[in-house]
Amino acid sequence: MPLNIVAYCVVAVESAGRQIPIAFLERIKEDFTKKYAGGKAATAAAQSLNREFGYVCVLEICIYNLL
Repeated sequence: MPLNIVAYCVVAVESAGRQIPIAFLERIKEDFTKKYAGGKAATAAAQSLNREFGYVCVLEICIYNLL
């Protein structure tokens, strides 16, 4: 029986503080949960969502690097 657990992690330089990296992480979590709320993530093969969701991560990284 698969567990429906998704771990989110962010790594940032110390000068970024904590607020911006945590806000980024919350945004990624929110976007991922909206897109895959039906359980698609739980049954997806490893790395199969990279093409589908990777662009969202790249976009958010660009936005949060400007803050």
